[in-house]
Amino acid sequence: MTDRFDNKPDGDDQAYSFASQFSNDAQAATSRAKHESDSMAARVTEVTTLFGRNIRELGGLIREHAPQNIRSQSEPIARSLQRAGTYLEEKTFDGIAEDVAQVIRKYPMQCLIAGVIIGVLLTRGRDSD
Repeated sequence: MTDRFDNKPDGDDQAYSFASQFSNDAQAATSRAKHESDSMAARVTEVTTLFGRNIRELGGLIREHAPQNIRSQSEPIARSLQRAGTYLEEKTFDGIAEDVAQVIRKYPMQCLIAGVIIGVLLTRGRDSD
């Protein structure tokens, strides 16, 4: 029994070779992209953790060094900074992204308005430079 592809024209060989090479290149590119994505997520998590630690420590410094006459006003600020810093230290990039997605799902209109306002402010800041 002969294979029906035994007598294929030379053009078919070239097309098969091209498709095979394209498939291999696509798989290699996908693998590189996944590796880079994982590496970037790890770096973002690392930076976020460091930033969280600094924010938490700032809250502690405010609590420790606030003058007595404004201590009651600075205490909620210090507590909020420490809580935010702890959150950033403990969450991974994926965890933060999921939390942001949940907030957007829960408050879509408010998030849209906030995004527009932030965009306008950033544009104005850039235009004034």
